[in-house]
Formats: sequence, structure tokens, C-alpha cells
Amino acid sequence: MPPASGPLPRRSLPGSAVVPDVKKELAALAKRVAGKPEKHYPHTFASIFAAGLEVPTELTNVEAFAPLPSHLAWTIRPYADARREALTLVLAPSLETIAAAPLDTLASAEAMARHTQHGLLPAVSAARGLVDALRVASLANRVHTSSNRGYPVEVFFVPGVRYAHLGVQASTSLRHLVCAAASEDYERALAEARLLRDSFGLPTAQDPADHTATREEQQRGFHRAFFAFVFPDSSLASDEVATCRAAGVIPPLELLASVSTLGDVREVLASRDLRFAGSYVHDLAAALPPADTVTFFEELLPALLKKPRHEPLRKTPPRELMRALATLDLDAAWAFLAQHASHPIVGATVLELFRDHPERGTALEAVSKGHGKLAAAAERVLGVADASVPLAAKGTYPDFLHTRPWLAKPKRNEDVVLKGLAILGVERAFVDQTHLPEAPPSGPPLSAEAREALFDDVKRSENVWVQQAWQIEGHRKHAVTHEELAQLATFENLFVDDEALFVATIGLDAIPYFERDWSRHLDYEGGAETFRAATALVSPRMAIAMSRVAAKKSWRGATLAWFRQHAEIVVPGLLPPALGADAKLRRACEDVLLHLRDHGETETIRKAARALGEAATEAVERLLTRDPLLTPAKPPKRPS
Repeated sequence: MPPASGPLPRRSLPGSAVVPDVKKELAALAKRVAGKPEKHYPHTFASIFAAGLEVPTELTNVEAFAPLPSHLAWTIRPYADARREALTLVLAPSLETIAAAPLDTLASAEAMARHTQHGLLPAVSAARGLVDALRVASLANRVHTSSNRGYPVEVFFVPGVRYAHLGVQASTSLRHLVCAAASEDYERALAEARLLRDSFGLPTAQDPADHTATREEQQRGFHRAFFAFVFPDSSLASDEVATCRAAGVIPPLELLASVSTLGDVREVLASRDLRFAGSYVHDLAAALPPADTVTFFEELLPALLKKPRHEPLRKTPPRELMRALATLDLDAAWAFLAQHASHPIVGATVLELFRDHPERGTALEAVSKGHGKLAAAAERVLGVADASVPLAAKGTYPDFLHTRPWLAKPKRNEDVVLKGLAILGVERAFVDQTHLPEAPPSGPPLSAEAREALFDDVKRSENVWVQQAWQIEGHRKHAVTHEELAQLATFENLFVDDEALFVATIGLDAIPYFERDWSRHLDYEGGAETFRAATALVSPRMAIAMSRVAAKKSWRGATLAWFRQHAEIVVPGLLPPALGADAKLRRACEDVLLHLRDHGETETIRKAARALGEAATEAVERLLTRDPLLTPAKPPKRPS
């Protein structure tokens, strides 16, 4: 059975709060800021943040949305200074720099860290105390992101109201710190939380047609709900629900993670679908009185099991509800579970819960009695506890839970990478004229001015097309000479309308044109003509490009036939990339070599490998004799 997600931490749940290793967190943040958001993005987080340091001057400080309490007024200063200091801090974070930095600098640094899916709050709490961590989190909630040139290029961090949401990741991190804090630190932080919450003012109902005012009011509600979220054992959540009720405002849904009475739960969900509570079943089971939990879950389960009109039914929420219900030491809860033991969605989860708690089996036996299949399933599940298996002593664990042998991964033979291998046998290359047209007749060459203009255009333009190897000067056609066409073939931005005529004109000098990755364009118009022109060039230098084509299902048969037909010539071109560091290209070339091995070309491959040296010979021999059953594989997961 997959592990339940469990409730968020509370001070009333000992051991539920986890304080991370601050030094590891700071090291991970520095590494993340120095890296790219995604591999294909052009810039790192550091350069993206640096490009966004210059922001319009009208947004100057973190008070742009709501005034700060009087004892924090000293943090007001030009916000551009805070951004620059924050970038310096996240590039090389340390407890010393965090302890000496102003609060608005820390707030900007926390906003930058959140942008990288990390946070500074544990480090701030360790360096300055829980109260300052709360202040930094509250100030960082006022900072939003913006951009003029797009996210991969720059990101601004500016105070103000733009998006209405509660940062769950940062709020949960602070909630762990609050629930793990000493009593004295907790009381000081709670008093500060009430002060900061009151600085945002009371919620007020807005005209739904006024989108700006409505968005600002939603943001105010999330700012206030943040303090209730991170202090689940206090009365802040109940106070916020009562305040919203008095103002005629819908309470934020995130309050369900902190409320402790069934009345508050119903108030939060009064204007919402009951399904929204599905994400908070573990928190509700931990906070509500057990009897109220059973009552509410009886109402919630039918809503979770009803298929929405325009979307699929999500099976995880009702299963998590069953797991949350199993944490209650209440007969009514297990009786409710037993009633759903044969349900097609939650039945397997219920049976596993009874298997793990055989002492509650009487509830399942009472329901399954007289029902054939269910009775057999109950007998099988509850019978597991009666099996004669060794049990660990109380307070200890079996050895396999410490060693965890199921996590052990077989040692994988590392691929041998040989760099600097030359492509041999180029002198044996030739042009297969079978399917090529006749070369165009020669004519007068281009004038010096036209030739210079042509090459300037090629170097300057993004894409240049050459039509049938002819260029037009005035009203006459002039043939570009063989040498000029060979030089044009080396440009990455050159495209030829008729590749077959291009190959017929300059022969093997056209190979640089086909060495780039053109396989991705084969399925478009003109792909067959491009393939025919490429297969006319029989050379070891064409092996890499053709191996990419062989990886495409629709072109694999024809490409492998070309490899088999010209194996002695093209195999030397497959070996250097098959022993190289580019994993994708390596696999493509290995696949072609194994195909040739299976079609009687083993000695051809070995002969080409011996020409590259002893190390290459051993690596190729291991490839040719590799057992396919020993290939590392991950078995599929068992369906839940």
C-alpha cells in the first residue's frame, strides 16, 4: 500500500515538524541559483535575476501594498538597493550574511529563493530567530514577479499586488519551524503574527465587477490567512473565519489546514464544492474531534466518488480519505470503512487497511458475512495476521527494514568512452549515381561582384536558399563553380531546393551539407528527395547522419538496407560515435552496429575496430557479445 501523505505539522502532533539542515539548504540554494531553470533555457537564474535589477522607480519599497507596523518602519529605503543586496546574498548565502542583512534585503532574497523552489526561512530562523523568519516571510509575500522581456531573460521582483495566492511551499516550511520552536519563541512569534496580520486591515466585500479591487481584496485575504496557516494550534484560523463571515467575504480555502471545529470547516466550504476538502482530509482528521470527523467524511466521500461532468474522476482523494479515517481510534470509523470494502475505487485500500489492523477485523467480518466474494476476501486479508511468521520484538524493527534490500540497484557497467578517435576509410568513399539526375551544364562563372555579394548574403542572412545550383545575375543564368558550391555547403544556414541535383553537381563535397541533423525534417514535404540524395553519398562521414535516420521508425528499413549494402565503407564512421560521450548518438550507432552484427557483418566491424587500437577493439567486442537480457531495466509499478 502506498504511504499516506499525512497531515501537515502541528504542535499537538509530536514529531510531525521537521527542521532541515540549514547548511545543506544554503548549499542547495547556491547551486540552484548558479544553474539554469531548464536545460534548454539560455540563461542561469543568476543572470535572469541580474537582468531584472533595474525596475521602474515608482515601486520603491515593500510598503507599496499595506503599511508596515511602526516597529518595522526602519526597513523603508530604496527598494533597488534591497534587490542588489539580495542577489549578492543568494549567490553566496551564509548564516553570517543573513544575520547582518536588513529585513527588506532578506525579503527580496527569499522571493528569489522561492523562484528557484528553495527558501531562506530555516536559515533566517537559525541566524536571527523565529520572529525575524516570520517578518521576512510576511514581507516576501508582498513581493511579486514581473518581466518585460520574458521569463528566460529577466525577472523583476517588485512590491505590489498582482497575483492572489498563498505560497504553500514557503508557508509549509515556516509552519514546520513554528511547530518545532520552543514555547517562549513560539509565544513571541504568535504575538508578532497578530501584529503583522492586523497591519493588513480587515477584509471587506467588493463589487465583483471591479476586478482590480476584488484582486486586491483577495490578496489581502491570503496575506491574513498566511498567519493562520503557519500557526495551526492557535485561534488565528477561527478568528479569520469569523472575521470573513462578519464582512461577507468567502474565507480562503487554505484555512482548512488549520481549523479545528466542524463549524469552521462548513463555513469555509459554504460557497464551494465539497470536493475542495479532499486535499485536507489528513489535516481535518488530526484536528477535528473524532466523531465530527466521521460525520463530515460521511458527507464528503459521496462527493469525491461522483464523476465530474467534464473531467475524469480523481481516485486518490477518496483513497486518502479512507487512510485518514483509519487513523481514528473509533469503532464508527472502522464500521464506515468496512461498508466500502467492496467498492471498485476504494475497496482495495479498505482491505489493505484491515490487513494492517487485524484487531479491527470484527467490523469487516460483520459486513462481509453472507457475501461470497467479500467474505472470501475478508478471510484472506484477516488471515494474514494468523500466519506463523517471525515477529520483531516491541520497539525494534526487522533487519530488512534497516538494510532495505529492495532499494539496492544492480551495478551497471559503465560505458567505455574513447575520445579523439578518427574516422578512417574516407578515401574509399564514392557517389552512387544510380538515382541521381545529370549534372547541369556549365556556364559562365559569376562575376567578382556577384560572387562577393552572394557570400556576404550567406554570412549575413539567417537562411539562404540556392535553387538548382544556379544564381541569377541580371537576366542571365550563371553557374556557380564547383569550388564555390563546395564552400557554400559548409554553411549551416544554406538550404538547397534540389538536393539530388546538388549532389550530382559537386559529389562528395556535398557531405558537409548532409552532416547536420536533417532527419527531423524527413516526414515533411521533400523528405523522400532528401533521403535519396543522402544515400547517394557512400562515405564513412555519412554514417552519423544516417544513424539518426535509422532511429526513425518510418525510415528505419530503408536506412538499414543502405548500411547493409555499404557496410565495409560506412562501418568505420559508426565506431567513433558508438564509443563517444553523446549518449543519444551513441545508442543510435550501437543499434546500427548490432543490426549489422545480426546480418553477418561481425568481422567487418571487428576489422574496423582493430584499426582504431586495442582499447577500441575491447570496447567493440564487449558491445558485440553483450547479453541483451542483462540490459538495465526498471520493472513497471504495481497498479494501486
